[in-house]
Amino acid sequence: MKRSIFKIFVLTVILILSFSASVFAQADVSKNASEEVINVIKLLEIANGNEKGDMNYDKNVTRAEFVKMTINASPWKEAAANIKLNISLFPDVKNSYWGASYISVAINNGLVNGYIDGTFKPNNPVTLEEAATIILRLLGYTNSDLVGSYPSAQLQKYKDLELNTNISAQRGDKLTREECMLLIYNALSAKTKAGSVYCTSLGLSTNSEGKLDYSSLLEEKLDGPIVVSDSEKTFENTGFIENEKTKYILNNANSSRSAISEKDVIYYSDIINTVFIYRKTATGIVNSTSASTVTISGKTYNLSTSLAKDKLSLGGEFNEEKSFVTLVLGINDGVVDVIKGDISKISENSDNSSHLSMIDATISNAIYLDTNDASSSWKSMVPFNTDDAITYFNGNKTSSPDVLTHDVLYYSKAFNSIWIYRKTISGTIEQITPATSPSSVTISGKTYSVATSEAAYDLSIYGSYEIGDRVTAILGINNECVALTDTKTTSSIIYGVVTALGEKKYTDKNGDDYTADYVTVTDTTATAFTYEFDNSRLRIGDAVKVSVAENVVISKIKTEIGRSAAVTLTNSIKQGKFTSDCEIIDIKGSDVIKVKPSRITGVTIDPEHFQYYTTVLYYQFDDNGNLSKLILKDFTGDYDEYGVVTSSSPGKIKYMTDQNESTLITEGTGCSLGPARLKKENGIIVNASPLLGLIDNLSSLTNLSAYDENNKEYLLADNVKVFIRNASNYTYSNITEVNTGNYNLSAYYDKLPENGGRIRVIIATRKV
Repeated sequence: MKRSIFKIFVLTVILILSFSASVFAQADVSKNASEEVINVIKLLEIANGNEKGDMNYDKNVTRAEFVKMTINASPWKEAAANIKLNISLFPDVKNSYWGASYISVAINNGLVNGYIDGTFKPNNPVTLEEAATIILRLLGYTNSDLVGSYPSAQLQKYKDLELNTNISAQRGDKLTREECMLLIYNALSAKTKAGSVYCTSLGLSTNSEGKLDYSSLLEEKLDGPIVVSDSEKTFENTGFIENEKTKYILNNANSSRSAISEKDVIYYSDIINTVFIYRKTATGIVNSTSASTVTISGKTYNLSTSLAKDKLSLGGEFNEEKSFVTLVLGINDGVVDVIKGDISKISENSDNSSHLSMIDATISNAIYLDTNDASSSWKSMVPFNTDDAITYFNGNKTSSPDVLTHDVLYYSKAFNSIWIYRKTISGTIEQITPATSPSSVTISGKTYSVATSEAAYDLSIYGSYEIGDRVTAILGINNECVALTDTKTTSSIIYGVVTALGEKKYTDKNGDDYTADYVTVTDTTATAFTYEFDNSRLRIGDAVKVSVAENVVISKIKTEIGRSAAVTLTNSIKQGKFTSDCEIIDIKGSDVIKVKPSRITGVTIDPEHFQYYTTVLYYQFDDNGNLSKLILKDFTGDYDEYGVVTSSSPGKIKYMTDQNESTLITEGTGCSLGPARLKKENGIIVNASPLLGLIDNLSSLTNLSAYDENNKEYLLADNVKVFIRNASNYTYSNITEVNTGNYNLSAYYDKLPENGGRIRVIIATRKV
C-alpha cells in the first residue's frame, strides 16, 4: 500500500514538473531585446509572430529565414515580394520554394552566395558569422574593406560597428530569432561604408544621438490619434480589437486598459497590439502661428492634426492675437487638439509660468482715462461685455469699480478681465532719458519707465514738461509712467519716515547745476523718494507727510495715541481688520522693512507700550474702520539677524547665523553664550544680545510652527535658525534633520509671541 502511494506521489511530481517545463518552454518572452527593439522589428515588418502573435524568440533561424528578414529591412523589400521566378536558383531552392524570391534578390544585390557544392542549404540554421557577413554587405562593406580572413575579419568589423550590442553569441553559434532581431535592429543605427546611418536609406529619421528615431517611426506607423470622449467607446469604428495580450502604455510607462480617461490622446497598432496613451497638455498665450506650428508662452509646438490646424488658422476658433489656450499633446508633443485655456493647467507647464505672467501676456496697453466722463465712458473702451467681466481695482477684485478721471485702464479679452489702477506720485523732475525720445523719467529720486507715447512726447524736447518741473506721474500696473499732469490739477500725498538727510547737486530749468538740501522719505510701501527741501528741522526717523503742489511741503506727523485710540488700534490688529491694500512698514533708525498684515494679525500691542516706547508712529483707517496705513518703530524685530554666540569677551564676539563662524568687534562687555539677537544698523551687524524667551521640550516642528507637550502652537520666524548643540559646539542644521525624534528641542524667541515675537532659534541636543 505504501509503495503504491509513493508511486502515485512520484508520478504526480513528474507530471507537475513536466507541465511546468512545458509552460516555461512555451513562454514567448524576450531575454535581451527591449520593447523598442521588438516594436521596431514588427512595425517595419521585418519579422512577425505566428498566428497567435508569438515571436518564438528562442527558436533558431534558418539561412532562408534570415535572408528574408534582411531583405525586409532593405530598400528591395517590395521587389522581393512581387518577383516571380521561372527557374530554380539552386538544387535545394526550387522556384516554388517560399523563400526563393528573397534569396534571388539577395544574390542579385551581393548579399549572399551559394556553397561550393552548388547548394544554398536554406534550411540550415544561420550562424553568427554568416548573419554578420550578410549584414555587413547590406551596409555596403565588401571583403576588400576588411582586414584578415573569414570569419575573423567579418566578426571584428561586426564588433567595431557595435552590431553585437546585447548579443552574446560567439563564432559558430546558431542564432535565435531574438538574436537576429537584435542584429538587424543594431544595423538600422549603424554607419554604412558611405558614412550615413543605414536607416536613412529606408526613409527613416535619426534622433539627436544619430540613432534610429523610434518616436518618429511610431508616429508614422501608428493609427490615431484619437482624443478620448468616452473611454468605453475609444476604439469604436476603428477596427482595432483589444484582447488579453494588448499592451497599454501611458506616457511611456506600462499601464492598463482602466487608465484611459477623457481627453487622453490615443494611438494604437494592430501589428504590435499596443495602445499608447498620452496625457499631456500645455497651457499658455498664443504668441504666433504658422501653417504647421504654434508658439505659446515662448515655446513652439508642431501641429499634428488638421483639427488643430483649423482651430488656429485664419477664421479659426483661436486665431485671435493673444488667445489663451490649452494644447492637447500627443506623441512627440505634437498638437492634436486646441481647447479653451484651462487655468488649472498653468502649473503643469514645463516653464512653470505663473497665472500673473499669463495675464501680463494678454493684457492691453494702458488706457489713460483723461476724460471728464471717465466714470461712464470707460466701458466703451473695452471690446467685450464688461457686465460679465472680472474686475479689479488696484489689484484687488471688486464688483463695482469706482472709476474716476486720471485712472488707468487695462483689459484682457482672453481672461475676460478688467483692471483699474489709481496710483500717482508727485515730485520734481530730476532727469529725462534720453531727451529726444524719453524711455525713463526720474521724479524725486525715483526712476520710472515711460509706458506710453503720450507720456514720452510730454517729456521730450517738444513736450510740456522739463527738468525742474513739479509734476504728478500717473502710474500703471507695474508702476510705470502712463501720463503726466501738473500738480495744480492732480497731486498726491505720501506718508512715511525720514531715512536720509544731506546736500546734493540739482539741475535747474536752464541746465545749470546748483547745490541744495535734500530729504529722503521712505513711504508706507517702502519706496524711497528724495526731495529738495530745507532739512534743518527734520531728523532721521521722523514720521512725515509729504505733499507736492507748487511747492514741496514736508511736515512732521505725530499720532496722538491715547489709551482709547490705542485700544481701537490694538483690536483692529488683533482681529486682522486690514484693508486689502494695507501698507505697513517697520523702521529702525534709517532702515525700513515692509511688513505683511499677516505678520502682525492677532498680536496684542499693550496701550501702555505706546505711551513710553512710541511703538506706533502713524496709522490710518478707512471709512469702514479697517487699518490702511501703519508705521511701526522697531516692533517686529524682523530687521535684525538671529543665531548663536559661540564665544564672547570684552570687545570681541564670535557668532554663527549659518554654517560659518564670524567675528564681531564691539565696544561693549560681550554677550552671554547661546541663542542671540544680532542687531543691525544699515545692514551691518553691530551688537548682540541674548534671547531670553525659552520654550523647552518641544514635541514637534513644522515649517511654520512649533508645538509643546500640550500641543500649544508657537509661530516660527520666516528665517528661523536651527542648530545642533554638542557640549559647547554648534552645527548649523534644518527643521527636517532635527525633527526625527532623536533630539530634545528647545525654542528661543525675542519677545512674547502675543506681542509679535517669533521663535528665532531652535537648539537640538541629541537624546542620550
